[in-house]
Amino acid sequence: MTPNASSLRRLLALGLGLLIVLLALPRLRGGGDTLPVISQSGEFSLTNQLGKAVSHKNLRGQVWVGNVIFTRCPGVCPVMTQKLADLRSQLPADVRLVSLTTDPEFDTPGTLNTFAERFEAKAPRWQFLTGPKETLMQLAVKDLKLTAQPKDDNRTHPNDLFIHSPHVVVVDRQGRVRAAVDSNEADMAPRLLAAVNQVRSANRPWKEHLPAINATLNSIATLLLLGGFIYIKRENKIAHRNCMVAAFIVSAVFLACYLLHHYLTGYHTKLRHPEAWVNQLYYTILISHILLAIVIVPLVFITLNHARRERFEKHRRIARITWPIWMYVSLTGVLVYLFLYVWFPQHTEKVLKTSALPALPLA
Repeated sequence: MTPNASSLRRLLALGLGLLIVLLALPRLRGGGDTLPVISQSGEFSLTNQLGKAVSHKNLRGQVWVGNVIFTRCPGVCPVMTQKLADLRSQLPADVRLVSLTTDPEFDTPGTLNTFAERFEAKAPRWQFLTGPKETLMQLAVKDLKLTAQPKDDNRTHPNDLFIHSPHVVVVDRQGRVRAAVDSNEADMAPRLLAAVNQVRSANRPWKEHLPAINATLNSIATLLLLGGFIYIKRENKIAHRNCMVAAFIVSAVFLACYLLHHYLTGYHTKLRHPEAWVNQLYYTILISHILLAIVIVPLVFITLNHARRERFEKHRRIARITWPIWMYVSLTGVLVYLFLYVWFPQHTEKVLKTSALPALPLA
């Protein structure tokens, strides 16, 4: 094996190690999925607060948090709903919330929408569902194991109509109930977040690994660019050429994976951290990354073309501009991933696209 080939193999082996680490970090943060399977939700078809049909098919493949309420409830319902509303910003953006009414005769879609607006709850992130009483009871009581039954005449308030569970359940991507947390308990918030993170970290669809793969490709490109810089300083032109060509190929693969990720997911990603300086730092990095990523494409082609045609003086002149921009774009691509998926995943929000164009955040 030649020294040049050996160096390239070492760089690629290091890149593979980075991929393993980046894929493992979100799972390690979630703590692993050790929760039992409590029950299985079945098929259903209900109506949300906007009058739109919602079925089990809309929730399959997603982690969701469920509870039961009724809008005339004078006590636990608004309190439980407010607690969930307060937790919204801490829940991962791809986690849905589902509130089932126990009073479908009164809780029409319009009534549920008025109730939802009190808590700034918007579909599809938070669905308030009504429909046939039999379907609601099957889903709430038999499937999700949430108690819900009419109350007798011994009531302290005329609108105190139902005995129902104050629990909130966590349902996995296969529609299985994996945890139940009492909303009256003082430690409700950390317990619910921990359960959600455990369930969410397990059996993730392959497309959700694409951001980690993209970050790894950017990491490999960064290493190759660094290697190319070191080799040309040592006047090892062959090793320099091999590193730069490999960096070009890795960057091209990254672009393909990036477009595939956004084509498959249908959303773009935003950071909404409570600390303003974190958001400012992230968006400064992101915007500069995006703008320079656009600039670097023609620069790379021009620089490599001069080298291919052996116009080395022109190649050297433009490479002094191309290399630092290329290095910055590759390195900040990794930083964007770390901000969104490793350092602050609880403040990352996934927003549905409004057009067919790829979203700007490169993560």
